[in-house]
Amino acid sequence: MESCHNLRPGARRSFIVTLYRVGDGGVFVPAMPRECVGATASLDGAGSLCRIRVHHRRQRKTGPRFPLVVAKCESHQVAFTLYPPGHVPYGRVAMAPVDPGGRVLHEPTEHEAFEVAHSVEDVANAGSLAWGSTLFRAAQDAAQGIAWPRASSGVEGWRTQGRWIVLGATILGLTSPATEGAIAAGLLGVSALTQRGAAAAYAAASGYRGRGQAVTQPLAELEQTGVLTLDWLLIAGFVTTCWGPPRRLDSRSGRLRRLTARARGP
Repeated sequence: MESCHNLRPGARRSFIVTLYRVGDGGVFVPAMPRECVGATASLDGAGSLCRIRVHHRRQRKTGPRFPLVVAKCESHQVAFTLYPPGHVPYGRVAMAPVDPGGRVLHEPTEHEAFEVAHSVEDVANAGSLAWGSTLFRAAQDAAQGIAWPRASSGVEGWRTQGRWIVLGATILGLTSPATEGAIAAGLLGVSALTQRGAAAAYAAASGYRGRGQAVTQPLAELEQTGVLTLDWLLIAGFVTTCWGPPRRLDSRSGRLRRLTARARGP
C-alpha cells in the first residue's frame, strides 16, 4: 500500500486553518487572518504590516465540497489557501469529525434517530464521534469486511480505501518508528498499551480487514476529546510528516496560533 510519506513537497509547507460560516447567498465565508504565512512576526524588515485580501476562490471537486478562499498578502507577496477545520493541503476528505464552523460532529444515537424521524426538537444526547465523515471511514468499513468497489469512476474505490487506511494509520503513528509512534500516541492521549497493540496488529495484518481493525482501535480512545480532537490530529499528522506545520486562526484577534506538540495523558 502507498504511504502518505509520498505526498508532494508542497504538503510540507505551513498552512492556515480557519472557521468558515455561511454568508449571503449561501456562500461560505472564512474568518480572515491579520497576518500571513510568510511573515515571521507582525512586522517585517521594512516595518510594514501584512495587507491581506481575498485573491480568488478555488473550486473543489473533493474535500469540503465548496470553494476555498485563496488570500494574498500584498506586503510579503505570498498567496495561501484558507482551509476549513478538518481539512489539510491535498486532502480529498476531512481528517477530523468537525464541520466548517469548527463544531464537533457526532453519529446520531438510536434515540436521536427516532426523534429526528418524528421531528422532535432538543435532542440531548450525542453519539460517538462521526468518524464516518472522515478518511477513517475507510478503516471502519474495512474492519467490518466492507470493500469499496474495485472498479470505480468516483472518489471512493478500492485503491482510495487502501490509501486512506494507510494515511489514517500513519497519522495515528501505527506505521512510524517506535519513538515517532509513541510521540503521536502521546499527542492524541492514546494509551501505550493500545498503541503498541494496534501497531503490532497493523504490522501483522495480511489484508485490508486486519489493517482496518488495527486503525480503529485508537479511535475509541479519542471519543472524549471533543473539539480538541482537531488540533491533536493536526499535530499528529505534522509529527508523522503527513503535512506541514498547521496554524490555527484565532478568530478574535486575527492572529495565527502555532499548534505545539504537547503530550497528554490517556
